[in-house]
Order: sequence, then C-alpha cells, then structure tokens
Amino acid sequence: MAILYGPTKEQMAAIESEIGGNDRKFEENLETLKVWIKNQSYIPKDYDDYLLPLFLRGCKQNVARTQQKLTEFYKTRNECNTLYHNWNPTDPGITAAMKFMEHAPLPRLTDDGYRVVFHKIGDDDDDANLKDIIRLLLMLAELRMEQEHAIAGDIYIFDVKNLKISFMIKLLSPLLKKVLDIIQNAYPQRLKQIHVINAPTFIYSTIKFIKGFMKEKMKHRFIIHTSQDTLHEYISKDILPSDYQGQAESVSEISAKWIEKLQSSKEKFKEHNSRFNSIKNVQTMKESTHSDIYCAEGVFRSLTID
Repeated sequence: MAILYGPTKEQMAAIESEIGGNDRKFEENLETLKVWIKNQSYIPKDYDDYLLPLFLRGCKQNVARTQQKLTEFYKTRNECNTLYHNWNPTDPGITAAMKFMEHAPLPRLTDDGYRVVFHKIGDDDDDANLKDIIRLLLMLAELRMEQEHAIAGDIYIFDVKNLKISFMIKLLSPLLKKVLDIIQNAYPQRLKQIHVINAPTFIYSTIKFIKGFMKEKMKHRFIIHTSQDTLHEYISKDILPSDYQGQAESVSEISAKWIEKLQSSKEKFKEHNSRFNSIKNVQTMKESTHSDIYCAEGVFRSLTID
C-alpha cells in the first residue's frame, strides 16, 4: 500500500488552478531550471530529479523564486552542518526524538489537493533534544519529498495535548529562528493552515513569540483549538486519522510506517552525507538575504518574552 496517494482528476484540476499554468508551461519551466542548474556550482550535478517539480509547484511556477529557494535549499545544508550532516536513523538522539513526536503525513489529499501532516507530541520529554527532533523532521521531510506527488500545499496539525512547559523552555533557543528561516526560505511547501489542537493556556504566548520570526502572511495561518472537535470544521473526516474521529489509520499507525521507511533508508542517508560533505567552497549569492542569519546564535541575546 502506498504511503502517499496522488491526486484524483478532480483534485489535480484544483491543484493546477491553485499553482497556475498548464502542462506545457510547466515542462518549459522545468527545462529552464535544468539549464540554470548546470551553471550553479553549489548544486550537485547528481541532484535528485524529483526536487525540481516540487520546488516549481511550491513556488507557483515562478522560475526566479524557484531558483532562489533551490539556492537556499543547498546553501543551508552546507552552512548548518549540525542539522544536515551525519544523518543516521539509528543515532540514539534520533531514536529518542521518534519517541517524543509522531509525524504522520496523511495518505489522502483534501478535496482541494492539500496534504495534511500531523505532529503529535508524546507525554515524555525528559530525553527530548530539540536539535535531534529537528534533525528527525528534516530526515522525514527528505523521504517525503521523494515520495510526494503533485499537491497544492500543506496543512499542518500540531496536537499539543501532552506539551509541557519544560519543553517550551527548550524550544525558546537559537535553533527556533534558524529552523523557521529554513522552513520559510529553503523548502517548497506552501502552508495553507497551521492548526494547533488540544491547546493548553500557555501555548498562546509561545505562538506569539514564534510569530515574531515568521513572514507576515504566515502569522495569520494559525488556528488554535482548545479541543480536537473543531478540527472537523476545516478538514473532512474522510481523510482524518481514526483517533481524530476520521476514517484513515491512526496517527501512530501512519507514523510507524514512516519510521519503518526511515530505518530502512540508512544507505540513502549515507549517500546524503557523502554528497554534501563533498561540496566545498559554497558560492555566496548576492541575491540571498538570509544566509547572514542562518545558524547565527547571537540573534537571541537581546530577546525578551512577554
């Protein structure tokens, strides 16, 4: 059984309406990108073919924006070694992160072609290390990009019922800004909504803090739910997990399939490590406006929290 299902004919029509263009324009833009990549020293010549369609759709077929995102995608991997290098699914820190958070991209798309992705936080954060959690999510994102079909974008759901203040303290670190910059500037996902369900009272101040590092349009995509019942006003039960009154497999069952795939992809990650460890002398692009803040620790020194 497929981990991710592609769009139906009706969903594909909605996706094309959302991202713009047609098949001919899409293929022309892909060829433009392939020619451009040949002259970019920081992009491996053996780059994965599935990346270009993902980035082009994620940028609504804007070639210049796609080029900028691809630039940041590869530059970030070289500048943020602690997050991207030495990926190993059997690393003890990664194993601990698997126990802390269940990550479950739902198999079927919404009617308008969006992929819903669950993040369910566990009830034990004693061994949870923020850096390892981020590394795990980046590794899973790598696998998902390889598996993904044409989509209109993503809808994220965070179930924070078990979230503890002790972990929130860990979250408020220099890594937070780094990761938000990476997500917004170096990945192709188009986020339609960010649902936070089963939200405790202290989550509101945390989200306010997080919004301070987000682009203006992203700040308005948060939807806070004090329970999970109101989630059905936004997402059909047809595609939701069974533990959220839906008809799909449970979050745990879906997450287990991704963890199994992760653990069986050790050779893929060895190739990843070899490929990016071999890239030297990353070219500094004048058009980039984010490289000076990637992986910078000092930006948090002057922050205060209300």
